[in-house]
Amino acid sequence: SARRKLLNAIFDVIQGIVKKHNVKMVKMVRHAINKECCLNNYITSHNLFELHRYHMLYYVQNTLIIDLSLANDKLNDNVSKYLRRYIKRSEKRGVKINIFNSNNNADKLKELFYKFQSAHATATGGITRPQLTWDCQYKRMLNEEATLFVAFVDETPVSYLYCAEFYYFAIGGSQVNTKEFEKFYTPRSLLEWSALLYYKSKGFKYYEIGE
Repeated sequence: SARRKLLNAIFDVIQGIVKKHNVKMVKMVRHAINKECCLNNYITSHNLFELHRYHMLYYVQNTLIIDLSLANDKLNDNVSKYLRRYIKRSEKRGVKINIFNSNNNADKLKELFYKFQSAHATATGGITRPQLTWDCQYKRMLNEEATLFVAFVDETPVSYLYCAEFYYFAIGGSQVNTKEFEKFYTPRSLLEWSALLYYKSKGFKYYEIGE
């Protein structure tokens, strides 16, 4: 009952803003993983649909979330033969994964982040989102809230994966390959597999691959 009263008070404020500014649409996002899930090591749909009583229309998106409490061999068993083949191929062809955040290779963090941003612009054919979003991503890395995983061939970065972090939950947020290396080295699978194992080693509970 206390939760319902608090939500009612919050929505009273929202309704006031809606009326004052003649707002036509309000969008809210709820995720299956939250602080409670991370601290208590379980996923629940409890309260996930509580906003329905405020006449909100739901749109549900399915996403893949890996349980990092599983043993490494079990995690490996859950990887398809198709992707496992790519992982082994990348390793045989000399792809190495380096980790960049405020605690790992911090002296090269800025350099590699801007290479990541540049690679994204090249792959998409131009700038696709405001610079402010990139600045926010970089700031998260400085605040120990994100990590950049980079696949290298010798000294050349060939693939990047940016992961956001929330309590004991990590999300694969943005990924890009350098096109001229993509087909031969197929680095994407090894990159994400390495990220998953990194978070497991750090005691994270869940890793989200995406929709």
